[in-house]
Amino acid sequence: MMRESGIVLLIPALILTGAGCATKGFVREAIGQRQAKVDAQISEQNKRVEEQARRADDQGKLLDAQSKQVEEMGGRFTKIETSVDEFGNIARSASTKADDAAQRAEEASTRISRLVANRNKRTVVETINVQFGFDRADLTDAAQTTLAELLKELAENPTLVVDLEGYTDSLGPVEHNLRLSERRVETVRRFLVAHEADRAKDRRVTVRLLLPADAVNPPRSKSGADETSPPQSGSKGALDEASTPRSDGVPPAPAEATSAPPAPTDHASAKPAAADEVRATGAPSDDAGGKPKDVSQ
Repeated sequence: MMRESGIVLLIPALILTGAGCATKGFVREAIGQRQAKVDAQISEQNKRVEEQARRADDQGKLLDAQSKQVEEMGGRFTKIETSVDEFGNIARSASTKADDAAQRAEEASTRISRLVANRNKRTVVETINVQFGFDRADLTDAAQTTLAELLKELAENPTLVVDLEGYTDSLGPVEHNLRLSERRVETVRRFLVAHEADRAKDRRVTVRLLLPADAVNPPRSKSGADETSPPQSGSKGALDEASTPRSDGVPPAPAEATSAPPAPTDHASAKPAAADEVRATGAPSDDAGGKPKDVSQ
């Protein structure tokens, strides 16, 4: 009986021992599988984290590059703004200069228009009488002295313009008196030109006839003859370019008379009238500096 009891007890003990060993192995296997899954998941998560970190790093680099580009663009915009400001200043300066130039041009145009409008407006400042002998066109000593004084005044006042007017008395034919007055004006003009050859003066001479040769009823002349007396003749002029010294210093040749002197007329039976004369009238020119001025009419 005792042996049987021992055998019976031994068998359950072996069964319990084998079951305990089986349970531990299963647990270990289950834990190992679970650990493998966890390790796999952790590894996968690590890969994902690393990938995200790499992407974040790439994004950071991209952001840095974009920030650098933004800074460069900002610098360019600053330069462009500076250039725009400079161009604006240049444009404003050019506009101001253009306005100033336009104003100066307008002032010059106004001044030129005023000079053109006043080119023939002159004021008589003095009248000088140069006396001639009866039916003569040559200068006497007294006439040359008078003209020398006139030359001195012209030298002191270079803006003066000379008008020459020739007169005769009422005796003799009209045509003869007309030519005689022209000869007297030419004589005075030649004297003035000859003595001004060494001075570069911009003056003109224009001989203007005071009385047409075919006039029938001439008006009262400056010599005092009335309208019923035989016609008087005369001519005007101011120094012309032909009488002005050339810039190279060579004096111009005197202008020749436009008409030949007439044959002497016998005035023995006529009573002498008032002394014949040529008047030299000084008038200031409109353009300061003595520039040439055309007074022809």
